[in-house]
Amino acid sequence: MIGQTVSHYRITRQLGAGGMGVVYEAEDLDLKVTRALKFLPPYTATTDEDRNRLEREARAAAGLEHPNICQVHEIGRGGDQTFIVMSYLEGLTLAERLADQEPFPVSEALDIAMQVGKALSRAHEAGVIHRDIKPANIMLTEGGPAVVMDFGLAKVSDLTRVTKTGATLGTAAYMSPEQARGIPVDKRTDVWSLGVVLYEMLTGRQPFGGDHLAAIAYAVQHVEPESPTRVRPGIPTDLERVVERALAKDPSGRYQTIDEFLADLEAVQAERGPDRKTLKHSRLRRLKQRRKLVVGGLAATLMAILVILFWPHPQRIQALAVMPFANLSGDPEQEFFAEGMTGELIFELSRLVPRVVSRQTVMNYRDSDKTLPEIARELNVDAVVESSLLKMGDHIKASVRLVKADDEETLWAETYERPIDNILAMYGQVTRDIARAINLELSADEEEKLVAATVVHPAAYEAYLKGRYWLGKDKNPDNAMKSVSFFQESISLDPTFAPAHAGLASIHSTLFVLTGRTQMQHTRLAREAAIKALELDPYSAEAHSAMASVHMILDLDWEAADREWSLIPDREREQINDYAVFLCFSGRFEEAIGWSRKTLAKEPMSSDRIRSLAMSLMFARRFTEAVPVYENLLEFYPNEYWGKYGLAACLERTGRHQEAEAVFPGTPTSSDMLIMGDRQRVQGVVEELLRIVDETGTREEAFHLSRHYAWLGDREQALTWLTVASEEYPGDLFCINVMEEFDFLRSSPEFRACLRQAGFTEKIIAASKALTREDILGDF
Repeated sequence: MIGQTVSHYRITRQLGAGGMGVVYEAEDLDLKVTRALKFLPPYTATTDEDRNRLEREARAAAGLEHPNICQVHEIGRGGDQTFIVMSYLEGLTLAERLADQEPFPVSEALDIAMQVGKALSRAHEAGVIHRDIKPANIMLTEGGPAVVMDFGLAKVSDLTRVTKTGATLGTAAYMSPEQARGIPVDKRTDVWSLGVVLYEMLTGRQPFGGDHLAAIAYAVQHVEPESPTRVRPGIPTDLERVVERALAKDPSGRYQTIDEFLADLEAVQAERGPDRKTLKHSRLRRLKQRRKLVVGGLAATLMAILVILFWPHPQRIQALAVMPFANLSGDPEQEFFAEGMTGELIFELSRLVPRVVSRQTVMNYRDSDKTLPEIARELNVDAVVESSLLKMGDHIKASVRLVKADDEETLWAETYERPIDNILAMYGQVTRDIARAINLELSADEEEKLVAATVVHPAAYEAYLKGRYWLGKDKNPDNAMKSVSFFQESISLDPTFAPAHAGLASIHSTLFVLTGRTQMQHTRLAREAAIKALELDPYSAEAHSAMASVHMILDLDWEAADREWSLIPDREREQINDYAVFLCFSGRFEEAIGWSRKTLAKEPMSSDRIRSLAMSLMFARRFTEAVPVYENLLEFYPNEYWGKYGLAACLERTGRHQEAEAVFPGTPTSSDMLIMGDRQRVQGVVEELLRIVDETGTREEAFHLSRHYAWLGDREQALTWLTVASEEYPGDLFCINVMEEFDFLRSSPEFRACLRQAGFTEKIIAASKALTREDILGDF
């Protein structure tokens, strides 16, 4: 293109080229000035949406006029190519200066940091966050100011976010902890990054190091850097305190604005007096003849965005099914190992892939003779993971294959052999290999989690997998207690194995539903196990969900339960059915229904997902809508007790009495009687409960008595026994917010006093007051 004219620019020479485009020196024929033009590959802006997105970023950057910000002048078209026009700069990047010399003089480091701070102050004022402050993006121009480049990665306030994720942008050593974790960032992320740059200028080394991305990201989040004065004695203590505050891992402990940071830097500079060495007299002048660097300013990072957004990748796998591991040992006793490994791999992949079919659903295909394309169509997935397992003494050999759903093409295959004590690392390796095979980019935090696997005690791990095996079986007290015994065995063999504590917490939080009056004992045991699991692994989604159940059932603290759920990432939360139950029991019916529909769309054959939606509709008193959902559940799972219970209740409430009767053949339970509207039988249950109270001398059945009296419409007795329950057995009231039999009492002061006595907050009491037939249904 040398010598050609594009728009009103005459190309004079090529300055550089790479995968992200070609940079040319060009003469602006209108203004008679030299510019730098970066031509983008043709595929980067092929649609109007692409071009609008690019132009939006360019306009945001172009609006940042400041002596310390590289100016973007325009974005243009030349034939079928898009190009960006920016200022032509000569000098060295700060990265090159750092590579060339020992730590900077304090005054020079201060001078550069303040100039960068002023550039950021202007950007923040305009609502732009840089998010990629690092030495390579700071140009030390010859005889002029330090100039900040690459505002193309900025998050523009109130505009559509065009980058894929903040977690993978920038250089790991300069990313803030919140950016490394992949969570939303604000202006304080630039404060952190500038703090890292200042630390490096003062000490000659980066505060956070490591051999690979995951190690650096871990250090950024968890390791405190060595104090600057220990690395380089003589640094002013006031300046050290400024750096340490800028590098506070918790953003709330950091400078809240770049202007606060600047003010402290200026104060340190003022204390040092006027006779300080500045950029103008630094080694930059002596390096002037060494080389000239022409910088395209903003273009490099804009190009990075465009490549991320528009490079034609192979088709991404958005939905994946991990089929049950085939047990090649021929030993039925090893079935738990194959099933447990299936569940573990599903969980690891579900953290990364947009949709991974649940363990419960894929287990329906364990002995299926359907072809992979048939299974894939039924599950609506793009690819299937097939695996086989052979346990040989203390070693595991696993063969894993990724198969394209439509034509059974093998996309990737690998065989792994590991000792059992290294099996967690194997899960991480398989997960990373599959992620790479489906072109999935991992954030630093995701990489760190996958490589952070610990060595496990082989026997403890086998006991743990047996616990998970029985946890996944039909929910009944016998299976649950087997699960408990194996988790306890695992913990006795290795008290530091967090997943076993988390599994124990999970099964105890389930047992309260299955064991009647002993439920409070199980919630207390769930709390103990969850606390221990979180001490060992603060990121355990299973432990957080168990703790949320404890807060809901034992503490009646719904706000604490909500906070616990909020600590679990959405993708992992979607794997845990209890979140919908929490939303429903707390009276947040629309949220519960919406969440259930969302997860059911991804798992249309999951009994947990179907049941959650049906239950949420029923407790919202939307009985007509709930009926077909319950029918769908029983079509897939004919023996599902809670499906029969809910269907009968909804049929009864919609006047379909004979159909409701047919759902429960044989002798109904006391709960069934409440559903069926059999007044005589309910009266009989009341008499039996009163007999138990007389014989035992305890009032453990108080809540059940209150509930049955409420169904009979006996207001006085219902409130009398509810008062006893609220004083002596408050945990029994945890689901009172959704029990229809209490609706006629909700507006009474006595009812609200019972909830208050039990320990419910005023917010929950207010929600319970609103949960009346009139409020929900109007004319019932």
